[in-house]
Amino acid sequence: MLLNADYILPAELTGYVREGVANQPINRFALAQWLPNRNIDDLEYRYTKGGEGLIEAAQFRAYDAESGIGGRPGIMRVTGELPPISRKIRLGEYDRLRQRQDPNATIRLGLMDDGMRMARAISARAEMARGEALWRGALHLNENGIVATVDFGRDSGNTVTAGTAWSSVDAACV
Repeated sequence: MLLNADYILPAELTGYVREGVANQPINRFALAQWLPNRNIDDLEYRYTKGGEGLIEAAQFRAYDAESGIGGRPGIMRVTGELPPISRKIRLGEYDRLRQRQDPNATIRLGLMDDGMRMARAISARAEMARGEALWRGALHLNENGIVATVDFGRDSGNTVTAGTAWSSVDAACV
């Protein structure tokens, strides 16, 4: 993507696309309500796996009987590095030559549109990762040289399979 300070400053484009992505319709990427974006000034992530979860109920007991012994939940600290996520648009020789006719307005608007298009593509990929994390309890990446797995430690008993698959429902019944 051609990015010349004569047309638009990188900081201005960054602010523009961040604001545009933040103002997308709320129902476009709805999984952020469960796994929200959290901006951090680092490439490393860190979270605690385990912990309380559901509260274990105490038991009634007879007078003078021994109380049941409770326990403390175990926790584990998980850390890793965030891989980059990006997208670009090629600006070919022909396009650059054509844009010389209107050196400011068209190029600037085109850069803003391209920036917003690429920011939406990044948001869409992040939403797909959220969906996989919620569906599987883990995120498996194997694309563009990145091979990584982040297992959030969800108990396999919390994964539910539909009793009747959508593919087996008779179309006449729907």
